[in-house]
Amino acid sequence: MGFRTADWYGGRWLIAEPGREGLARRAVRRVLMQAFDTAVRLSHQVEVTGLEHYSRTRPTLIVASHRRDTDGPLLGSALIDRRGRRPVGPLPHFVAREDLFRRGFLREYLTGWPRPLRELLGVINVAPVLELLHAHPMRRIPERSLWETLEDVRAVCGDLPITEVLRPRWVEEVRRLAPRGAAGLKVSDVLKRRYRPVLRLRYGLSKLTRECFRAIKPHERQVIEAQLGRFVALLDRGESVQLEPEGTVSTDGSFHRIRNGLYTLLARAKRPPPVLPVGITYDFICSGCTRVFVNVGPELTGLEALPRREVNARVARAIRALTTVTVSQLATRHLLEAVGPAGGGSVTAAELEACVAEQALRWRRRGLQVDPRAFDERERRRRVHGYLQYCVRHGALVRRRGDVFVAGAGSRRGHGGPGEAHFLRYAHNEFDGIARCTAGAASS
Repeated sequence: MGFRTADWYGGRWLIAEPGREGLARRAVRRVLMQAFDTAVRLSHQVEVTGLEHYSRTRPTLIVASHRRDTDGPLLGSALIDRRGRRPVGPLPHFVAREDLFRRGFLREYLTGWPRPLRELLGVINVAPVLELLHAHPMRRIPERSLWETLEDVRAVCGDLPITEVLRPRWVEEVRRLAPRGAAGLKVSDVLKRRYRPVLRLRYGLSKLTRECFRAIKPHERQVIEAQLGRFVALLDRGESVQLEPEGTVSTDGSFHRIRNGLYTLLARAKRPPPVLPVGITYDFICSGCTRVFVNVGPELTGLEALPRREVNARVARAIRALTTVTVSQLATRHLLEAVGPAGGGSVTAAELEACVAEQALRWRRRGLQVDPRAFDERERRRRVHGYLQYCVRHGALVRRRGDVFVAGAGSRRGHGGPGEAHFLRYAHNEFDGIARCTAGAASS
């Protein structure tokens, strides 16, 4: 079996040459695909529309909104060929966050799990599984932790004293965690469990001294260029690649700036692939299983001839227009208007139901995807009551007499559902992006 190899986190990543992959490897991949597909369908109610737009012509560059870390498995489950209910492939190749491939990733990722279980899972290396499922690492500088940054500093510059590596503020943060009497700390001394509170922090490069940053910057660029070159090679080989052009999960519901990777892949590919836009929407403000809408749009072609800004604008517009208008979004918009910024108003279940019904019709007339439950009276009532229960449970609303609800103490406090933003603000921002996109399309 032939492979191309490249350095990756001190290990190796492998891409099998076309047509030369062993039977055992393919069998393991099928088992993993079935397991992930089953997990997705048990944990989410997935509704897929627009699959007729996916021609399955290879190569294709699949671009999707990035709402949660489950987007990749969901999209793979939605787009993959099936034989009956069994997924048979072929799988696209996925651009994945680089830290997924680190040994110990699960220990840092599963923050809400009991510590003993996290420590146990932390020894598991998930990289071989990810590689089998066609996931490949991509470095994203803003999200890169101080831990990862210091590992690169040690590899490139050597085991330097931290006073030569970190800015004074961060040297002090490290020293606060050091054992009593510790002096002359070096990078290797800091890369230990004791210093995790500091090492977990993002934007690691911004914490380096100017001299250290200049020394490591060429290395960072070299790694990113090599990783992008890998995906260009996959496209040139006729493989499809799935990319989240925002680069990271949206923590506030907004569609964020498209990063440079999208344009780079289109510009460098020998035969520029069609771009397949996909919108993924989670209707998570509910009781029970989260419903997920995966909407596939028409392929975009000829983008490689356009300037970078126009490419990014067209792709962003296409993805945002594929966001589903959910009952949560419509109810949240009315709720925030009724309760008001000072929290002095109130709302009833009947008001929310009526508002959802009216607004759903309005946005469907504008050609947007709208949750079908908004048009069925029984389903709409059930969905609105589930929405209100979620808001009460998380402190955003307090129930008074009858079906009257007023703002609760947690109506403006952060909540850890989809990200850092309060879940109501998240739903509002998501809907606002759809509304602005529609207005822009109407005026153009």
